[in-house]
Amino acid sequence: MVCAFVASVAALLLHFTMAEWGVLFVVIGLVVSAEAFNTAIERAVDCATKEFNETAKQAKDTAAAAVMIMSMTAVLVGVVLYVSKIIKLLR
Repeated sequence: MVCAFVASVAALLLHFTMAEWGVLFVVIGLVVSAEAFNTAIERAVDCATKEFNETAKQAKDTAAAAVMIMSMTAVLVGVVLYVSKIIKLLR
């Protein structure tokens, strides 16, 4: 949530267009949703088995990987949204 706040403040300072704000909010929502799904899967797996289970570990690892992939995608979207504005600001 700290990253979402920082991204929003930076977007405000860089005068994002409505379309850019829309993309930013969608990406933030996707990352938060991925994190929520990861938490739900981890808790469901914990309820299903109390002892170590390789399949349960793989399910948790896959859910965590989905969060990482979405987070990396958000960083790439951030690069597209912010870099040109920052370069223009520095000129």
